[in-house]
Amino acid sequence: MARFITISQLLSHTSGLETSGSQGFPGYDVSKNASGHYRAALPDLAEALEGQWPSNTLPIRLKDWPGHVFNYSGGGIGVLQLIIEAVMDAPFAELMDEHVFEPLGMKRSMYVIPEEDGLNDSTREGKQGSGNYARAYYNGYTSCEAAHRVNPEQSAAGLWTTPSDLLTLVSAIKSSLHTNTGFLPKTLAASMLEEVQSGMAHAWFITPDHFGHGGSNMPGWKCNLLASLTNKRALAVMTNSAEGAKVFWKVQAALFYLLGWEKASNFWYERNCVVPFADVLAVTPYETILAPWSGGWKEQDREWIVELVFESCVPWLKVGQMPKQRLWIAAHAKGEYQDGAKIVVDLVCKGGVEVLIRLVEDKGGKPMMEMWNGNTGSVVMMEKV
Repeated sequence: MARFITISQLLSHTSGLETSGSQGFPGYDVSKNASGHYRAALPDLAEALEGQWPSNTLPIRLKDWPGHVFNYSGGGIGVLQLIIEAVMDAPFAELMDEHVFEPLGMKRSMYVIPEEDGLNDSTREGKQGSGNYARAYYNGYTSCEAAHRVNPEQSAAGLWTTPSDLLTLVSAIKSSLHTNTGFLPKTLAASMLEEVQSGMAHAWFITPDHFGHGGSNMPGWKCNLLASLTNKRALAVMTNSAEGAKVFWKVQAALFYLLGWEKASNFWYERNCVVPFADVLAVTPYETILAPWSGGWKEQDREWIVELVFESCVPWLKVGQMPKQRLWIAAHAKGEYQDGAKIVVDLVCKGGVEVLIRLVEDKGGKPMMEMWNGNTGSVVMMEKV
């Protein structure tokens, strides 16, 4: 049945191949221990996809009919790498240099394994900021035991790059949509960004207004790339921390807010509820404007009551006898509400509970309230007490 798989299906994750395990492709620590021995053996790509020794992942198998449904498969991208290398008779890294990185001037993008001297190690004297490669951290302070891992699955998990280089690539793709002399043929660029299934195009996630892709590598890198389909706006946020996702969603929201961009539709992999940073410099609406929302509000189907109160015209959120939380303007793009209702303001706590309070006015002028919980990722409608 595998002979029915197409290149389009591999790129759009509709090939029927299974995912690449619960941890994706975790990579291999090929650094040397105190005795000078390598900590892990490195399989080649075929061994990794077959789950053969010394791979650390299960074999990638066909689990569904080709073309049936979307199911993200890094293994399918690995199969595509094998096909490219066989057809072009050259290593994948060299082909990417020749056909993508060099023509576009992406000078800091590569699939080359970093040398020890190339690592930017903030924990060692004289190495702070001197290397070309960022090492991995668990959080903002504690570095991972392995500065980085190596992936034979280069196409799926082996790219070293920068936000600037990623935006260079995005710019080239977007320009190709409007000219016959771009980096890609116009028809190919359009096909690349055409939805196949479930918000997935060819190698890109897609919405009616944006395209992009996330990135996650063990032991500690998280990033996201987002580009508009209708204008020149694009952003890339990259972190070298296992906890980076907790930061970059908020940074992305803050960039939209500060640059005055309209809210982007969520991709398949994004959380629907991201409680943003607080804008402590913005002036909150006057108490007279927010007065219809003052008082107690109860979660639907739960006896949990929050109270919006004002002290010296400043809004606070209060629950029982617990310390009240100061509310600030939320630093994210202002969205639109359904059914003709209007969002009056989004308010967040700073330094306390991770909660957003959305004050809404329905089309009849009646006050409504939503509460976003950043801890659980839930959005709850509140009822006036």
